[in-house]
Amino acid sequence: MTYDFPPFRPPSEAGSYLIRAVRGCNWNRCAFCAMYKGMKFELRKKEDVLRDIDSIPKYFPPSRTAFIGDSNPLIHPDIAEIVRYLREKRKEVERVTAYARIKTIAKMPESRLEELKEAGLTRLHMGLEKRG
Repeated sequence: MTYDFPPFRPPSEAGSYLIRAVRGCNWNRCAFCAMYKGMKFELRKKEDVLRDIDSIPKYFPPSRTAFIGDSNPLIHPDIAEIVRYLREKRKEVERVTAYARIKTIAKMPESRLEELKEAGLTRLHMGLEKRG
């Protein structure tokens, strides 16, 4: 399998390991954003994501940060397990970041947010969502 790089990431994640848990954006209706237009949203299989994590040394120099893409990977049913696996396999990682929709966060039970924090997710990039 070829490593599946996310096509976009925040500038602060330039040196991060890139792990793609989802492809595209499940919202994909923001008037100002064209990043994922024309890309069908899909959840990647957990096994494929874990395999990508195992392949990190083949594709990246050592890093203390990791970015989980594409847009809003928090909706992936196995995201906590994916983050835990990343933390177990890549002990050097100090920060794990992802994009997130504000509405996704607002609808999440506090227990789910705590689970993600305990798994090792440390930063979320959230933006304005304006319907086009």
